[in-house]
Amino acid sequence: MGRWRLLLLGLLGVLVAAFFLFDLGHYLSLETLKARQAGLDAAVAARPWLAAGLYVLLYVAVTALSLPGATLLTLIGGALFGLLGGTLLAAHQVHRIEVQQQGRSAAFERRLWVRDGFSSADAYESEHNLYSL
Repeated sequence: MGRWRLLLLGLLGVLVAAFFLFDLGHYLSLETLKARQAGLDAAVAARPWLAAGLYVLLYVAVTALSLPGATLLTLIGGALFGLLGGTLLAAHQVHRIEVQQQGRSAAFERRLWVRDGFSSADAYESEHNLYSL
């Protein structure tokens, strides 16, 4: 593994450890958010684009690191941005993450196929008389 990958892996490990060590999941509880609902609504009304951007960044971080609270964040998006706005923000981010994961998986499988596939493909073709006249 390259040096940058190890550094990135270490940083992700530190972020996940900090989440649990400092009990940051407490801020993603329903009780805490109910207590701060008026302030959050005022912040969204004052700067909706900034609030939407911060919400998307938080949602991506929580779901990408598989931290608890993604379901609650989806509900919070609906409460803060309305049913349609919250659904669009959350669904778009979930779709982006799924596409990225599928792309990484396909790249990994393609690399294996290129590495191992040519010899086995040639053997399969000759065994089943493919491409012969």
